[in-house]
Amino acid sequence: RRRVVGLRRRLQESVRRHPEVELADLATLTVRQPATQIEEADIDATVLALREQQAEWHPTDAPVARKHRVRVHFTVTVDGDVVDQDDDVAFVVGEEESKMHEAGVGATIGETREFPLTWRRPVREGADDEPAEVAERPEPEQGIAWGESTAADDAPNLQDAIGKVTVSAVEEASLPEVDDEFMDRFDIEPGEDRPAKFRASVRERMELELAAATRMAVRREVRNALAKAHTFELPKAMVLAEYQAEVGRLAKVVDKVPDELRRVYVALAEQNVRIQLVMREIIAREAIRVDDERVRARIEEVANSYEEAAEVRRFLYGDEAQLRRIEETILEEQVLDLIVERANTLVVPMPYRDLAAGKALPPLHPRNVADADGQAALGAEADAEPPTPAPSAPPKEAADALPSDDKLAASGRRLLRRLLRRS
Repeated sequence: RRRVVGLRRRLQESVRRHPEVELADLATLTVRQPATQIEEADIDATVLALREQQAEWHPTDAPVARKHRVRVHFTVTVDGDVVDQDDDVAFVVGEEESKMHEAGVGATIGETREFPLTWRRPVREGADDEPAEVAERPEPEQGIAWGESTAADDAPNLQDAIGKVTVSAVEEASLPEVDDEFMDRFDIEPGEDRPAKFRASVRERMELELAAATRMAVRREVRNALAKAHTFELPKAMVLAEYQAEVGRLAKVVDKVPDELRRVYVALAEQNVRIQLVMREIIAREAIRVDDERVRARIEEVANSYEEAAEVRRFLYGDEAQLRRIEETILEEQVLDLIVERANTLVVPMPYRDLAAGKALPPLHPRNVADADGQAALGAEADAEPPTPAPSAPPKEAADALPSDDKLAASGRRLLRRLLRRS
């Protein structure tokens, strides 16, 4: 009861003391935009992925290789003590950039492989309704957005550990050919030009995914730019409500939310509230209203991505909650468009596979960046040595170069994958 009364008092205080948001000059923001084209090789890779989804798996005695599906017994030890284990972990080798995946390559059934890793020691199990970070976290320094943790923050909880995987089963995939039987599954009309129609259908779906991935990439860029350009006191009640909503959604799919993932969600809640307040102020000052034409176009886009397009269309128009979510999304995109229009926009080339996978945009550099008109964007770093071209998965040392939203997402995904594997 005391906690409920305290929460009600904080909510009332938040209503009385709404923060004043002083908007930064949008022209001073820098926003990167991906420039991506779908190449024939990208279509080939997508067709291969479709074949892999229809694969049949067969046991094999061959040593573990990439693309094999394996089952392993996994343990983590610190100073000889087991701190984590899972008796049955299944994965396709190479689907993730992971030391566990790398360690298994070349192993045979029954063989155990070891590899070094860093173990994050759990601080405590469970959590109060209001985490201490929400109540006590200080205001960040100018230019630093919540979610940008440092090594010093985690140093007391990090320990050198040894991971072990023992292979219990290995399977290899048998892929279907792209024949009539395969194309029947995608409702491609028969005829001599059927293979060409199939590839055109694949490209059309990829273009929809590319449009959505581009929107998400620009959204992350704008959010990061807004968060770093605005510093003000956050209403604790709003942060708490956002945090509890996020953790509540997670609690529906996992039995227990560990403390380290709660800290990620605290940082995410703080950043979300900061950006919400800034965007709310922009909407008010610019008198932005939802564009009904864009709402209808988005509903068509979503519906046409399903085989039962007419049924999905009726559902979206008939469900007030779904329609409201789409309208809120479109309103946010209108704000993003306004910011991109006024900000310093830099176009960054990016492969389709990386953008579609949701990877962070590559670092800014004159040799791989152009402004909105396609001209090279020369700046203070023009005389600097060009960075080594990044591999498809950036090394751990490059984590500090990622925008805060991307670091929050990456940190959360790693922890969430482990949780879901055990659920």
